[in-house]
Amino acid sequence: MKVLITEDEETYREWLELKLSNHGLSVFSSETAEESLTLLDQNNFSLLLTDMQLPQMQGLELIKIAKKKQPQLPIMAMSSIIERYSVELDNMGVDAYFEKPVDIERLFAQIEQIFSQSFL
Repeated sequence: MKVLITEDEETYREWLELKLSNHGLSVFSSETAEESLTLLDQNNFSLLLTDMQLPQMQGLELIKIAKKKQPQLPIMAMSSIIERYSVELDNMGVDAYFEKPVDIERLFAQIEQIFSQSFL
């Protein structure tokens, strides 16, 4: 399974990459929403995990565009102020969202749930 992480904070992005890779996932990452959109055009991902507060294009806009490009793509969002986005994320059909720092075990559980549903 290929996961795309969009996170502008380098240390946090690298930590997520390591954790997800160690969990057996193929991980790609980008620092900006724009980079992620390019990667989405070039690859077939199983999941998009994005921060909400990004430089230039914000996470909400990335999610809207990603949903138009790949309506079936599971999407998870994260932010240190996630409650500010919860209504919009629910309305957009985001699969899960997390407050940062992310509880990695909860993230793994959500990923496993999403992947198991995609095979039903």
